Amino acid sequence: MTKKLICLVVAVGMLASVFTACGSNSDTSTSTSSATGTAAVSSGDTTSGSENLTPYSLSALLPGDTPLQLDEVLAETNKKLEEALNVTLGITFASWTDYPNKAQVMIAAGDQTDLIFDAPWMHLSQMISKGAYLDLEPLLEKSGPDLIKAFPKQMIDANRQNGKIMGIPLGDVLSSQHGIWIRGDLREKYGMAPIETIDQYEQYLTKVKENEKSMIPLTWLGNYCIGSNGFYDAGYDVTLFGGNNSEVDIFATGDKVEDIVPIYENPHVLDWIKMVRKWYTSGLIEKDQMTQKDEMGAFKSGKVASIKGDYIVGTISNQLDAIIPGAKVEFVNFEGKDTKHVTNFAQWNFICLNANAKDPDRAIKFLNWMYQDQANYDILRYGIKDVNWVDTGDKTYDLPKGIDASKNYNFPGYDLMWNPNFERTLATSSEDDKFYYKKLRDPNQLIASKLMGFTPNLDPIKNEIAKVSAIWPATMLPILNGSLDISELPKIQKKLEDAGYLKIVEEAKKQVDEFLASKN
Repeated sequence: MTKKLICLVVAVGMLASVFTACGSNSDTSTSTSSATGTAAVSSGDTTSGSENLTPYSLSALLPGDTPLQLDEVLAETNKKLEEALNVTLGITFASWTDYPNKAQVMIAAGDQTDLIFDAPWMHLSQMISKGAYLDLEPLLEKSGPDLIKAFPKQMIDANRQNGKIMGIPLGDVLSSQHGIWIRGDLREKYGMAPIETIDQYEQYLTKVKENEKSMIPLTWLGNYCIGSNGFYDAGYDVTLFGGNNSEVDIFATGDKVEDIVPIYENPHVLDWIKMVRKWYTSGLIEKDQMTQKDEMGAFKSGKVASIKGDYIVGTISNQLDAIIPGAKVEFVNFEGKDTKHVTNFAQWNFICLNANAKDPDRAIKFLNWMYQDQANYDILRYGIKDVNWVDTGDKTYDLPKGIDASKNYNFPGYDLMWNPNFERTLATSSEDDKFYYKKLRDPNQLIASKLMGFTPNLDPIKNEIAKVSAIWPATMLPILNGSLDISELPKIQKKLEDAGYLKIVEEAKKQVDEFLASKN
């Protein structure tokens, strides 16, 4: 997802949706599931069967809960893996609470688990700097031709670390599409046409305020600014330099990078500040928005008429309808549905190869196998065909009749295999969902940002970032969220500059200039 002016967790960074990312849970247990079998030596490399491969037990450490029926699915998967690679796969899941520390401790202790999940929002850079992961490029050139073919070139190139492939980028789309979720049934109730502009959206919020006395028109989590969810960044790729609480927003298109200035001088951000203050004083935003901790819960319960969003809304729509009969979720994209989206192709989840792994080549052969054939991808991602899922054609799938989704196999694809060319779309998804999935998986519908591949190095300004981050939540964030008037901006500016904010701005300019010069 494009780096935005958002303090994400789903939020994994998260995206706060069925992917995105990727959620966490409070379970502190660690669970392990592995299927084993008697491995017979097969003759063959990954495609032709021309070499003998000794038996190998491949292992992966991933975050989250162990999926239901994983043992059964792994048993079927390992039948195929034994025949193709003489490999049996075992997967250990650790709770989101435990995972970051567990992964670090295991690798530091010399644990030989082959595949490790990591992410920029976790400790990817730190682990790479410690030599915890292998550079995959030479291994992929030797044993990963199908994997390389499976991933769009932009996706691989944009997610290199210091020029190297230090992990396979995992994404069900090439880029996220930020926007806003609204109650479509309320829009229809007010006789409004589908919302396409910010002015129309403001009219929707006003209608809610006037007609739904017990409902909050708009809210979002109190620890970030919602402005970059398609409001001031529509048509741009925005790179967040410095971190969520010390940010310099760098606006780029496919052709240029705008002048880099402090956030309190950025014309896009200033326009947002004026507008969000008007919304706040008009009662269109939750009065105590800065303390909001569960926007999704408020939306699902019917207490709120709009929250931030991403392109995928089907699951939320189903959940909302179960609570409020007739309720309908709509996704609003201020950029325009048919407009090509500018993106840096950055992904937020990676599968990495442990430097301690006993047989790195075999691990790459496994990843390559997963992308050799749709059926290989499907069995781990969706489970056993006609038992856990049914093929409904045109890269879609559904659950077999009578299957309770809450009791079915549901592997978190973002942990191990997400790929825009292999991922299926749920057949019952809304037309909007299907549209955005198709669009955001198609490189021809996307524009590569001028800053594609740019990775900020924050080490030279880590002290300034620490100082600015300490005061940001009480100074700049209330301005960005509308609860503090813009007349207070000069005082806030001085506090930020006293903390060293301008050094962050200068470092951003320096690094961007160097990056652009290196591309010429």
